[in-house]
Amino acid sequence: MLVSLLALLALIAAACGGDDDAASGSDGTEATDGTTDDGTDGTGDAGDSSDSAGEGDSAADSGDTDSGAADAMEPEYGGAIVVGLEGETGQGWNPATSQFAVSGHVVARAIFDPLTVEMPDGTVAPFLLESFTPSADFTEWTLTMRPGIVFHDDTPADGEALARHFEEVRKSTLLGSILRPLDTVTVVDDLSVSLTFTRPVADFPGWLTGQIGYLTAPSQYDDDESASNPVGTGPFTFVEWIPDTKLVVEKNPNYWRTDGEGRELPFLDSIEFRPIPDSATRKLALDSGDLDASIDNEAQDFADYQADYELTVEGEGYHNTSYLLLNTSKPPFDDVRVRRAVAMCTDRDLYNTLRWGVGDVASGPFSPGTPGYLEDAGFPAFDPDGGRDLLAEVGSLGTITLGTTNDNFNRDSTELIASMWGDCGIDVQIKQVDQGELITLAVTGDFEAFLWRNHNGFSLGLERVWWHSDYASGLALNFGRIQDATIDAALDVALTDPDPAAVQAAAEDINRAFGEQVYNIWFYWSNWLVAYGPELHDVGAITTPEGTPALPMIEGRVFFTEAWMSAG
Repeated sequence: MLVSLLALLALIAAACGGDDDAASGSDGTEATDGTTDDGTDGTGDAGDSSDSAGEGDSAADSGDTDSGAADAMEPEYGGAIVVGLEGETGQGWNPATSQFAVSGHVVARAIFDPLTVEMPDGTVAPFLLESFTPSADFTEWTLTMRPGIVFHDDTPADGEALARHFEEVRKSTLLGSILRPLDTVTVVDDLSVSLTFTRPVADFPGWLTGQIGYLTAPSQYDDDESASNPVGTGPFTFVEWIPDTKLVVEKNPNYWRTDGEGRELPFLDSIEFRPIPDSATRKLALDSGDLDASIDNEAQDFADYQADYELTVEGEGYHNTSYLLLNTSKPPFDDVRVRRAVAMCTDRDLYNTLRWGVGDVASGPFSPGTPGYLEDAGFPAFDPDGGRDLLAEVGSLGTITLGTTNDNFNRDSTELIASMWGDCGIDVQIKQVDQGELITLAVTGDFEAFLWRNHNGFSLGLERVWWHSDYASGLALNFGRIQDATIDAALDVALTDPDPAAVQAAAEDINRAFGEQVYNIWFYWSNWLVAYGPELHDVGAITTPEGTPALPMIEGRVFFTEAWMSAG
């Protein structure tokens, strides 16, 4: 259950800790110098789009958003809903400084608009931006805002505001590391900004789909209590936040967007977001009517949800990988023999059967249908005898601490791993903390092993902060402190080369390096859902300003911009 730090960024947006969750991370794509289907400059490309979501399916199939019934109905205005989230965003709501988990992105997408959005074919399209245009060598990007948009405080969302936003992000202790290649920020005209970089950044538009791309009003940055008073351009305006209890937003009467049929948005009057970390408690709240919608990441509950509720479900492609994150910078996991031994002592088939219940064991961080996927990446097979032999060679490990979030499901998951390792003679203790603390411990490197969830495969370039050695020291987004020349070289290709074939080859090299060095222990490719009653419609539906449907869900991050309630 945790989250991404791009999630930090949107990028960081997705990483998280927990077996039923993890950090939300990397939400971009490899950009090319083409145009979007909408005719705007600068599209993203994550490889052969025909393969991006698997055999015959696009990732947009995540949008089983009860659309069959909703298509025959006229959306209605009005209604207030309560949405259950898997965690609180304890650091608040300043996109430049806070750490957003999956839940944080759901709230942020109600208050802020992203500059770009992910499309079903693996590209990135302008959203709040009107266009993004690269130089021939991808060292300069010109970003142009759409005219006439204002923040919730009625100030213009223009070139000056966009430039201020990037200056604030680059000053951030954590997010600033994402923009390390950014050299200059120049206001070109009323609506345009030029960004120059010290090296090519071919996938830059993909960076803007998440936390870095949540354009924030200058007045929020000027506010000493900026994390508690978010001001964006989004469909809902901030009303109040009571940490660990609720955050309330209400309809933005001056919202700039319409839906694909030209109807003014949003339809709902208000949303209350309620953090409920325990998944079983969250489902009980939905069953009792205390919630109108709940966001979940546990396959074992899928049948129950499907029987009783309407669902928006993540489809094929771009799934988070759930895994055990190992800190490779200190004992015992700085020794590849120990990493291989614990992998060989972990019955991943049994783990997946008991904890997830569906799907295949993950072969690596890239799910089927995404660049980098390999059926066999060389990860060690279950072999407890071989694991014991390696451990005998290494000697005593002492007690290993497994960390996770305050969720009963995650507690059970770590206990299962501890039991398997115990059969190999490894002593394990379990440590549970809240989601925010878990992320802090990961950033500071104060851990040995965490249950985690990250890496949606949408952008190899945005995996850089999670895996490149440049981000492996100090306050690090490379939580595992991985330092691997093969991985570094492959990530350099993804940053600088827009050729999908080159990116795919680089991703496969990374997958094999993970299999050989066992930097993490992969479990399964997880799937997100939003469950809600029959009176709620179009949860997750989102169209570009040009009217083209975007991805309704990725890494659990959904929009409520076009959701509506039927009367009665």
